Amino acid sequence: MRFIFLISFIVFFTYAKAQIFYAEPFSTIPAGDGWQNFNLDVSGVGIIDCNFKLCININNSYYGFFNLNELEDIDIRLIPPFDENNGIRVSTNNGSWGDDYNNTCFTMDASISINDGSDPYCGDYIPEGNNNGDNFNSYLDSLADGTWTLRVRDQPNNQSTCELYWWSLDFSCEETTNICSNANLTFTTDDYAEELLWQIVNNDNQILYHDNYCKDDDDDSTFNYQFCLENGCYDFIVYDSYGDGFLTDNNTFEISDNSGNILLEGINPNTDFDMYVEQFCLDLNGCTDPSACNYEPDANADDGSCYYSPLDVNSCEILFCDTQEGEQSTNDDPIEYLNIPITESGTLNELYYNISWHSQSNCDNPGEEYSGVRIRLYDQNNDIVNELVVESEGCPVSDYILFSSTDSYDLTVETGYYIQVEAWRQYPNWWSYINLAEVSFTIDVSPSPQPIVNINTNN
Repeated sequence: MRFIFLISFIVFFTYAKAQIFYAEPFSTIPAGDGWQNFNLDVSGVGIIDCNFKLCININNSYYGFFNLNELEDIDIRLIPPFDENNGIRVSTNNGSWGDDYNNTCFTMDASISINDGSDPYCGDYIPEGNNNGDNFNSYLDSLADGTWTLRVRDQPNNQSTCELYWWSLDFSCEETTNICSNANLTFTTDDYAEELLWQIVNNDNQILYHDNYCKDDDDDSTFNYQFCLENGCYDFIVYDSYGDGFLTDNNTFEISDNSGNILLEGINPNTDFDMYVEQFCLDLNGCTDPSACNYEPDANADDGSCYYSPLDVNSCEILFCDTQEGEQSTNDDPIEYLNIPITESGTLNELYYNISWHSQSNCDNPGEEYSGVRIRLYDQNNDIVNELVVESEGCPVSDYILFSSTDSYDLTVETGYYIQVEAWRQYPNWWSYINLAEVSFTIDVSPSPQPIVNINTNN
């Protein structure tokens, strides 16, 4: 019978700037094959203005019950895009028989050099550095964007191999001035904590938060994290380098908001996986009614914004509708506000609109229409097909007014056309404002009637 003693830790994360880059090359590095290069593309970071962090997970191969590889045979270099011929010595001839670089991180913010550490080197260490004194801090004020290379070799002192599971670069430069806490993660490890790594990733595939664990010290432990996340949906990803998943009867993880709502719960124990991915959404307000025009499938809280079209739709018609809120203004180019793509060819029958608008400037000639709103039909090449609606009001119009109507049409449209709501102004320095647009229209998709052909059977 297996007894589990759980240790609980709590970790506070500061605001993340989505500048973590991760690669999972999983590659075997045979002894004596020379330097092996592993690339990682970095973008959107700009100038390096903090002590960045390199993390690696390298495992030594086992033969039977014996580890025949020496960790001291493994050499590691980091090559940046702006110093391809040199780079920095990360670790050379460190360690002894067995063990691994188990979730080992290198940063100038660490308190101990890798040369003074001991395997399995779990945690943060200062890189070894070059003979001339160059180290990671030599890269401050350099441009981070480009391809970075992790260079690894296993020297030919034996016939064993090592395996690179993953490596990452973190340029986050966390800011303690933006601390918040609106999401919580409880994560419980099993007997092999060193195999686990998790990430929280946004819709742009940027890693916002991540963590990994040390062999022995973090086994069978519970960790509690607090995050600062914007409203929206995220992927929670768990990697297991051995591929056997969690080996515990306890909940493996739980993500919740500050109201205690559980957003995501853990994987069933004893489920094998290399990578587990599941989405959770945090306070994503929106319309949760699937029958509404502005239904948000990812919303987990209805905010009362559901919009329903007033148009009647027959069996041969398809309804297109949407809404947009939020003030925009222009005294230059027209505002391109609400845009509704047309995904079916047919005939435009009816169009309903409800638009909130006003203007602002010196009204030299009261009653003159200096600005307004319009609805246009565009084709696939962004050329105007028809000026469907033009609305305006003589100045001054200092408060919002509503333009609302249902109009009938008989216009042929094709897939790829779209309807665009715009605010316009006639003269420079005349401001045109819009803060709401509700639009719906019907497309008749019934097949065109075929001509009747009379067949004369008389000779």
